[in-house]
Amino acid sequence: MVVVMVVVVVLRDLCRAAHVSTQKVMELHALNSLHALGWACFLIKKLRGPLADISHNCSRGLVLSLGFYLHDIWVLRGTLLRNPSMLAHQATMALTISSILRSKGVSWLATFLMSSSVPTLLQELLLLCGTLRLPPTRLEVRGLRLLWFTSFVACKLALVPLWLLGKLSYLLNLALNFNFIAHAARDLPRFLRPQGIKVPTRTAYAVPLAGAKVQGSMTLSPQISAAIFRGLVSQTNQGDYASFVLTCCAAPCLQEWQSHNDI
Repeated sequence: MVVVMVVVVVLRDLCRAAHVSTQKVMELHALNSLHALGWACFLIKKLRGPLADISHNCSRGLVLSLGFYLHDIWVLRGTLLRNPSMLAHQATMALTISSILRSKGVSWLATFLMSSSVPTLLQELLLLCGTLRLPPTRLEVRGLRLLWFTSFVACKLALVPLWLLGKLSYLLNLALNFNFIAHAARDLPRFLRPQGIKVPTRTAYAVPLAGAKVQGSMTLSPQISAAIFRGLVSQTNQGDYASFVLTCCAAPCLQEWQSHNDI
Protein backbone atom coordinates (compact mmCIF):
# COMPACT_ATOMS: atom_id res chain seq x y z
CA MET A 1 0.00 0.00 0.00
CA VAL A 2 2.86 2.36 0.80
CA VAL A 3 4.43 1.65 -2.59
CA VAL A 4 1.15 2.50 -4.35
CA MET A 5 0.87 5.80 -2.49
CA VAL A 6 4.45 6.74 -3.38
CA VAL A 7 3.85 5.97 -7.05
CA VAL A 8 0.66 8.04 -7.01
CA VAL A 9 2.48 11.03 -5.54
CA VAL A 10 5.33 10.78 -8.05
CA LEU A 11 2.99 10.48 -11.02
CA ARG A 12 0.90 13.39 -9.74
CA ASP A 13 3.95 15.63 -9.53
CA LEU A 14 5.06 14.60 -13.01
CA CYS A 15 1.64 15.41 -14.44
CA ARG A 16 1.63 18.82 -12.80
CA ALA A 17 5.11 19.61 -14.10
CA ALA A 18 4.32 18.49 -17.63
CA HIS A 19 3.30 20.69 -20.52
CA VAL A 20 -0.42 21.17 -21.12
CA SER A 21 -0.34 19.32 -24.46
CA THR A 22 1.23 16.22 -22.92
CA GLN A 23 -0.73 16.27 -19.68
CA LYS A 24 -3.55 14.05 -20.99
CA VAL A 25 -1.08 11.53 -22.33
CA MET A 26 0.72 11.42 -19.01
CA GLU A 27 -2.58 10.97 -17.20
CA LEU A 28 -3.30 7.93 -19.37
CA HIS A 29 0.15 6.53 -18.63
CA ALA A 30 -0.42 7.16 -14.94
CA LEU A 31 -3.77 5.36 -14.96
CA ASN A 32 -2.35 2.42 -16.90
CA SER A 33 0.58 2.20 -14.51
CA LEU A 34 -1.67 2.25 -11.45
CA HIS A 35 -3.94 -0.40 -12.99
CA ALA A 36 -1.01 -2.67 -13.80
CA LEU A 37 0.56 -2.06 -10.38
CA GLY A 38 -2.68 -3.00 -8.64
CA TRP A 39 -2.90 -6.28 -10.55
CA ALA A 40 0.78 -7.01 -9.89
CA CYS A 41 0.21 -6.64 -6.14
CA PHE A 42 -2.91 -8.81 -6.46
CA LEU A 43 -0.91 -11.54 -8.24
CA ILE A 44 1.82 -11.47 -5.60
CA LYS A 45 -0.80 -11.88 -2.90
CA LYS A 46 -2.39 -14.82 -4.75
CA LEU A 47 0.97 -16.54 -5.26
CA ARG A 48 1.78 -16.26 -1.57
CA GLY A 49 -1.66 -17.55 -0.49
CA PRO A 50 -3.19 -21.04 -0.67
CA LEU A 51 -4.21 -22.46 -4.03
CA ALA A 52 -7.83 -22.88 -2.89
CA ASP A 53 -8.21 -19.08 -2.56
CA ILE A 54 -7.05 -18.32 -6.09
CA SER A 55 -10.55 -17.37 -7.28
CA HIS A 56 -11.45 -15.15 -4.31
CA ASN A 57 -12.14 -11.49 -5.17
CA CYS A 58 -11.24 -12.08 -8.84
CA SER A 59 -14.68 -10.96 -10.04
CA ARG A 60 -14.36 -7.65 -8.18
CA GLY A 61 -10.99 -7.00 -9.74
CA LEU A 62 -12.35 -7.81 -13.19
CA VAL A 63 -15.24 -5.38 -12.73
CA LEU A 64 -12.80 -2.61 -11.81
CA SER A 65 -10.60 -3.48 -14.79
CA LEU A 66 -13.60 -3.42 -17.11
CA GLY A 67 -14.39 0.11 -15.98
CA PHE A 68 -10.77 1.10 -16.54
CA TYR A 69 -10.71 -0.29 -20.09
CA LEU A 70 -14.03 1.33 -20.95
CA HIS A 71 -12.63 4.66 -19.76
CA ASP A 72 -9.56 4.15 -21.96
CA ILE A 73 -11.74 3.31 -24.96
CA TRP A 74 -13.73 6.50 -24.47
CA VAL A 75 -10.61 8.63 -24.12
CA LEU A 76 -8.90 7.02 -27.14
CA ARG A 77 -11.93 7.26 -29.43
CA GLY A 78 -10.29 10.13 -31.32
CA THR A 79 -7.42 7.87 -32.44
CA LEU A 80 -9.69 5.46 -34.32
CA LEU A 81 -8.69 6.79 -37.76
CA ARG A 82 -5.13 7.93 -37.01
CA ASN A 83 -3.55 5.20 -34.86
CA PRO A 84 -6.12 2.66 -33.64
CA SER A 85 -3.68 0.04 -32.31
CA MET A 86 -3.95 1.06 -28.65
CA LEU A 87 -7.71 1.48 -28.96
CA ALA A 88 -8.02 -2.01 -30.46
CA HIS A 89 -5.87 -3.45 -27.67
CA GLN A 90 -8.01 -1.92 -24.94
CA ALA A 91 -11.20 -3.00 -26.73
CA THR A 92 -10.06 -6.62 -26.95
CA MET A 93 -9.16 -6.62 -23.27
CA ALA A 94 -12.59 -5.22 -22.41
CA LEU A 95 -14.30 -7.92 -24.48
CA THR A 96 -12.20 -10.64 -22.85
CA ILE A 97 -13.01 -9.44 -19.34
CA SER A 98 -16.72 -9.06 -20.11
CA SER A 99 -16.87 -12.62 -21.47
CA ILE A 100 -15.23 -13.94 -18.29
CA LEU A 101 -17.65 -11.98 -16.12
CA ARG A 102 -20.64 -13.35 -18.06
CA SER A 103 -19.48 -16.94 -17.53
CA LYS A 104 -19.94 -18.67 -14.19
CA GLY A 105 -17.10 -20.44 -12.43
CA VAL A 106 -14.25 -19.07 -14.56
CA SER A 107 -13.26 -16.01 -12.53
CA TRP A 108 -10.04 -17.82 -11.55
CA LEU A 109 -8.82 -17.12 -15.09
CA ALA A 110 -8.25 -13.52 -14.05
CA THR A 111 -5.18 -14.52 -12.05
CA PHE A 112 -3.49 -15.97 -15.14
CA LEU A 113 -4.88 -13.46 -17.63
CA MET A 114 -3.78 -10.44 -15.64
CA SER A 115 -0.26 -11.77 -15.20
CA SER A 116 0.43 -9.63 -18.27
CA SER A 117 0.10 -6.60 -15.98
CA VAL A 118 3.78 -6.97 -15.00
CA PRO A 119 5.16 -6.33 -18.52
CA THR A 120 2.38 -3.79 -19.04
CA LEU A 121 3.61 -1.84 -16.03
CA LEU A 122 7.15 -1.77 -17.40
CA GLN A 123 5.86 -0.81 -20.85
CA GLU A 124 3.90 2.11 -19.43
CA LEU A 125 6.94 3.31 -17.51
CA LEU A 126 8.97 3.10 -20.72
CA LEU A 127 6.33 5.08 -22.63
CA LEU A 128 6.30 7.59 -19.81
CA CYS A 129 10.02 8.09 -20.33
CA GLY A 130 9.32 8.84 -23.98
CA THR A 131 6.60 11.32 -23.08
CA LEU A 132 9.03 13.09 -20.74
CA ARG A 133 11.52 13.18 -23.67
CA LEU A 134 14.22 11.30 -21.84
CA PRO A 135 17.09 10.29 -24.15
CA PRO A 136 16.91 6.59 -25.13
CA THR A 137 20.66 6.24 -24.60
CA ARG A 138 20.34 6.59 -20.86
CA LEU A 139 21.12 3.51 -18.82
CA GLU A 140 17.79 3.62 -16.99
CA VAL A 141 15.78 3.62 -20.21
CA ARG A 142 17.78 0.76 -21.72
CA GLY A 143 17.50 -1.26 -18.51
CA LEU A 144 13.75 -0.65 -18.41
CA ARG A 145 13.45 -1.89 -22.00
CA LEU A 146 15.40 -5.05 -21.15
CA LEU A 147 13.18 -5.69 -18.12
CA TRP A 148 10.11 -5.21 -20.29
CA PHE A 149 11.28 -7.78 -22.87
CA THR A 150 12.31 -10.27 -20.19
CA SER A 151 9.07 -10.00 -18.22
CA PHE A 152 6.98 -10.31 -21.37
CA VAL A 153 8.72 -13.52 -22.48
CA ALA A 154 8.62 -14.99 -18.96
CA CYS A 155 4.92 -14.18 -18.62
CA LYS A 156 4.02 -15.85 -21.91
CA LEU A 157 6.17 -18.91 -21.22
CA ALA A 158 4.53 -19.32 -17.81
CA LEU A 159 1.12 -19.47 -19.51
CA VAL A 160 2.17 -22.08 -22.09
CA PRO A 161 1.50 -25.17 -19.89
CA LEU A 162 -1.97 -23.84 -19.06
CA TRP A 163 -3.11 -23.21 -22.62
CA LEU A 164 -0.88 -25.53 -24.67
CA LEU A 165 -3.28 -28.50 -24.83
CA GLY A 166 -6.22 -26.34 -25.82
CA LYS A 167 -4.21 -24.46 -28.44
CA LEU A 168 -2.81 -27.63 -30.00
CA SER A 169 -6.22 -29.29 -30.17
CA TYR A 170 -7.72 -26.14 -31.68
CA LEU A 171 -4.97 -25.94 -34.31
CA LEU A 172 -5.44 -29.62 -35.17
CA ASN A 173 -9.19 -29.13 -35.51
CA LEU A 174 -8.61 -26.07 -37.69
CA ALA A 175 -6.20 -27.97 -39.95
CA LEU A 176 -8.66 -30.85 -40.38
CA ASN A 177 -11.48 -28.46 -41.24
CA PHE A 178 -9.33 -26.73 -43.85
CA ASN A 179 -8.45 -30.16 -45.26
CA PHE A 180 -12.14 -31.04 -45.60
CA ILE A 181 -12.87 -27.70 -47.26
CA ALA A 182 -9.98 -28.19 -49.70
CA HIS A 183 -11.22 -31.67 -50.67
CA ALA A 184 -14.74 -30.35 -51.21
CA ALA A 185 -13.47 -27.45 -53.33
CA ARG A 186 -11.18 -29.69 -55.42
CA ASP A 187 -13.61 -32.53 -56.19
CA LEU A 188 -17.12 -32.20 -54.77
CA PRO A 189 -18.55 -35.49 -56.20
CA ARG A 190 -15.71 -37.49 -54.68
CA PHE A 191 -16.12 -35.64 -51.38
CA LEU A 192 -19.82 -36.49 -51.30
CA ARG A 193 -19.17 -40.15 -52.27
CA PRO A 194 -15.91 -41.28 -50.64
CA GLN A 195 -14.18 -44.43 -51.85
CA GLY A 196 -15.27 -47.73 -50.35
CA ILE A 197 -16.34 -51.30 -51.13
CA LYS A 198 -19.56 -51.44 -53.11
CA VAL A 199 -22.01 -53.96 -51.64
CA PRO A 200 -25.70 -54.61 -52.34
CA THR A 201 -28.20 -52.59 -50.36
CA ARG A 202 -29.70 -55.73 -48.82
CA THR A 203 -26.30 -56.84 -47.51
CA ALA A 204 -25.41 -53.38 -46.25
CA TYR A 205 -28.60 -53.07 -44.20
CA ALA A 206 -28.68 -56.69 -42.98
CA VAL A 207 -26.73 -56.07 -39.78
CA PRO A 208 -28.59 -52.95 -38.57
CA LEU A 209 -31.96 -54.47 -39.48
CA ALA A 210 -31.11 -57.67 -37.58
CA GLY A 211 -30.17 -55.63 -34.53
CA ALA A 212 -33.39 -53.63 -34.77
CA LYS A 213 -35.40 -56.86 -35.01
CA VAL A 214 -33.78 -58.24 -31.85
CA GLN A 215 -34.38 -55.01 -29.96
CA GLY A 216 -37.99 -54.92 -31.12
CA SER A 217 -38.68 -58.49 -30.03
CA MET A 218 -37.06 -57.82 -26.64
CA THR A 219 -39.22 -54.74 -26.20
CA LEU A 220 -42.50 -56.36 -27.30
CA SER A 221 -42.02 -59.69 -25.49
CA PRO A 222 -42.89 -58.46 -21.96
CA GLN A 223 -45.88 -56.52 -23.27
CA ILE A 224 -47.29 -59.53 -25.15
CA SER A 225 -46.73 -61.83 -22.15
CA ALA A 226 -48.50 -59.36 -19.86
CA ALA A 227 -51.44 -59.13 -22.29
CA ILE A 228 -51.74 -62.95 -22.38
CA PHE A 229 -51.65 -63.14 -18.58
CA ARG A 230 -54.36 -60.51 -18.23
CA GLY A 231 -56.46 -62.35 -20.80
CA LEU A 232 -56.05 -65.63 -18.93
CA VAL A 233 -57.07 -64.09 -15.62
CA SER A 234 -60.08 -62.22 -17.02
CA GLN A 235 -61.28 -65.20 -19.05
CA THR A 236 -60.89 -67.59 -16.10
CA ASN A 237 -62.82 -65.25 -13.82
CA GLN A 238 -65.63 -64.93 -16.36
CA GLY A 239 -65.89 -68.69 -16.86
CA ASP A 240 -65.15 -68.62 -20.57
CA TYR A 241 -63.37 -71.99 -20.69
CA ALA A 242 -63.34 -72.21 -24.49
CA SER A 243 -61.36 -68.99 -24.81
CA PHE A 244 -59.10 -70.14 -22.00
CA VAL A 245 -58.24 -73.33 -23.91
CA LEU A 246 -57.59 -71.39 -27.12
CA THR A 247 -55.27 -68.96 -25.33
CA CYS A 248 -53.31 -71.80 -23.75
CA CYS A 249 -52.90 -73.41 -27.15
CA ALA A 250 -51.73 -70.13 -28.71
CA ALA A 251 -49.08 -69.47 -26.05
CA PRO A 252 -46.58 -72.13 -27.28
CA CYS A 253 -46.98 -70.87 -30.84
CA LEU A 254 -46.23 -67.33 -29.68
CA GLN A 255 -43.11 -68.47 -27.82
CA GLU A 256 -41.89 -70.34 -30.90
CA TRP A 257 -42.45 -67.22 -33.02
CA GLN A 258 -40.43 -65.10 -30.60
CA SER A 259 -37.55 -67.59 -30.49
CA HIS A 260 -37.52 -67.71 -34.29
CA ASN A 261 -37.28 -63.92 -34.45
CA ASP A 262 -34.45 -63.89 -31.90
CA ILE A 263 -32.51 -66.31 -34.07
